[in-house]
Amino acid sequence: MKLYFLIVGVLTFLIVGCNSNSNTKENMAAAEKNYISKEIIEVDTVTPKENIYLITNKAVGEFKIGDRIPDVGGYDYYMINKKTMSKMNEDGLTKSEDITYIVNGKGSVLVHLKPKYDDEKGEYTKNIGEIIVISEKYKTKEGIGVGATIDAFSEAYPDYEILYNNFSDLYYVKTNELVIQCILENDERIEKPMMPDEWVSVKKGSLKKETKIVEIRMI
Repeated sequence: MKLYFLIVGVLTFLIVGCNSNSNTKENMAAAEKNYISKEIIEVDTVTPKENIYLITNKAVGEFKIGDRIPDVGGYDYYMINKKTMSKMNEDGLTKSEDITYIVNGKGSVLVHLKPKYDDEKGEYTKNIGEIIVISEKYKTKEGIGVGATIDAFSEAYPDYEILYNNFSDLYYVKTNELVIQCILENDERIEKPMMPDEWVSVKKGSLKKETKIVEIRMI
């Protein structure tokens, strides 16, 4: 009889122990899951994801005028490639290099980064001298970006000004609130300004209402 109780006691101990271990493992797994979830939430809270595609003064997302150009390669949400082309100088006799760093997202171009040129040394630096926004993802806090109409721009920025450049044959819209040049669709003009000046101020009525921004430049 004693042997019977001893066996029952051992079995009971093993069963309780197994259940205890099982519960402990489940509790540990749940605790680990909660910790990971908490960690992700904390990271999401700290990381300003809404600023990734924000256009501000002197900055487009994480790219800022004057900052060092990131190395060629892959990053969290983009990849950078370097493109070098030869261009003819204004004298028509000599050529120089034109360097552009192309920032690609998932299957689409986001921005172009142009390195700052050092006139004294006669060479490009490693710092950002110009940013050209290509993607519609980037917007100002007022919601203006590539693809926005001139009507939307004028509503967001009442101090807007539309300019025409005789040399480039392009229309621009700008505001004093941001140091940017928004290039407009060129085939939406009603009439071309007939003035010899390089820059000509034009009325919004000179362009069709649906005229959109096709590029945003920041220097």
